[in-house]
Amino acid sequence: MKSNTGAYNRRHKRIGHLYQGRYKAIVVEKDSYLLELSRYVHLNPVRVGPYRNRSQNEQLRILDKYPWSSLAGYGSTKEKQSWVSYDEVLGQLGNSRSKYREFISDGLKHGYATPWDEVKGQSVLGDEEFLKKLKDRIRKTRSRREQPALRVFETIDAGDVLKSVSRYFRITEQELSKKRTLHRDYRAIAMELVHRHTRISQEEIGKRLGNIDYSTVSRERKRLRDKMESDQSLKRSMEVIAAALDQK
Repeated sequence: MKSNTGAYNRRHKRIGHLYQGRYKAIVVEKDSYLLELSRYVHLNPVRVGPYRNRSQNEQLRILDKYPWSSLAGYGSTKEKQSWVSYDEVLGQLGNSRSKYREFISDGLKHGYATPWDEVKGQSVLGDEEFLKKLKDRIRKTRSRREQPALRVFETIDAGDVLKSVSRYFRITEQELSKKRTLHRDYRAIAMELVHRHTRISQEEIGKRLGNIDYSTVSRERKRLRDKMESDQSLKRSMEVIAAALDQK
């Protein structure tokens, strides 16, 4: 497998093990986030790409016919799949498939939240109380196999993140932190990684990186994610810096 992975990486100009950055499991606090996360996943096929600017009705038709989604079973009992568990999500809407359909349509019409903005330690989606309970539960297992999972709760100093980004791109931290920097993408990477690896808020991130408001930080992080879908070089830079921070 090792030699095959090396050949694949050389051919596609990438680094790391074959599944690096993919298929990552995230622990979700269902009462607060599961419903919104479900909608976000179901709307992914029309969130980007050629369908993003279609009308609401067109997007719904595309979603209904999309073959790699479980959405159809949430909307109609006739489309249920035996291997999909619908109860956890539908239970939050009174087990009503019609209400879930309305929930999906409302997201297309009025917009919807991006749950990934709230992921902590790249692995947990939940509030601070949920995070504490999960941390305590892992510690009580006293299992060596489970203890490495505690790393997702640890944080890195924001200054260390900025140093890593500036060092990688060979620019000064002062240039990275300017409000009108010439390195907008690099600053956006710094914003994203500070958000992932520290506990400071987007408001605090904005103060450290150009003294901008939290909404601008959120928009810049979204712009970065969208751009990385087509810019593989930028995505690779992000992955390399993130991998190095994970080793700290």
